[in-house]
Amino acid sequence: MSFRDIGGTVMKDGGDNEFFSLDDIQSLVADVFQRAGASKSVAQTMGHSIKLAERDGMRQYGLALVPTMIEHIRSGRVDARAEPVAHWDGPTTLKVNASSGFACPAIDPYLAELTDRAADHGLAHMAVTRAYPIHKPHLTVEWIAQQGMTGSIHCVGLSQIPIENDMTRLTCVGQVLTAQPAPDESVRFSNDPKTPLTGEPKRIRFEGPLGPSLAFSHSILAATARTIPSIRFQKTNGDQALQGTRKTSHQIGVTIESDLLEAIINA
Repeated sequence: MSFRDIGGTVMKDGGDNEFFSLDDIQSLVADVFQRAGASKSVAQTMGHSIKLAERDGMRQYGLALVPTMIEHIRSGRVDARAEPVAHWDGPTTLKVNASSGFACPAIDPYLAELTDRAADHGLAHMAVTRAYPIHKPHLTVEWIAQQGMTGSIHCVGLSQIPIENDMTRLTCVGQVLTAQPAPDESVRFSNDPKTPLTGEPKRIRFEGPLGPSLAFSHSILAATARTIPSIRFQKTNGDQALQGTRKTSHQIGVTIESDLLEAIINA
């Protein structure tokens, strides 16, 4: 196995596949986003987001989405320089206008404040509008659960539906997922975090760069145990597999197919 350098990122050459560390994935994605016109802060946030999806073995919500996201930036379907506008409407409702930008920069910076308000009042709600679909809702509710609370998200996310010739089409679907802290200090999900899909696909499909702005609404709830008692979700094989995947990703990195890597670099 040999090593080579692409854009400052050192990779191991594994024949038809390339091996990246998680930090190198973050750097690569941030660079690609910034070259496409994203602001530095948005590029760094999206690089971190894709890194976490890859850490969890969710390729379909990680690097596989990058070429499509870059298409949407270049065609104006998402504003990669948007700055969210947030304000509290009363003590427990945070309203965030993502300004037609990506969802992560409109959600992640406010999660700590959301759980602080929930600790004071029993629950708090974040209402996000005009945001790109969420590709990893499990991480949002997991973080809330790690603070000792129930986290729930109702959002528009991304799903791949099979079409002819072993190909898939990306489409927008409603997603609902809840997470709670477990007695063993782990986090339990209401369903497998890799498949938190409900409802029928929306009409907007990711068939190409042209189309209306991809701006949707998302709802996030944080609640203390005195407000929403623990439901005691059962530990599933999916929970165990997720932790195993994370451990492996940290130890040996992530394999990326050469054709996908080429599509990302040339996006």
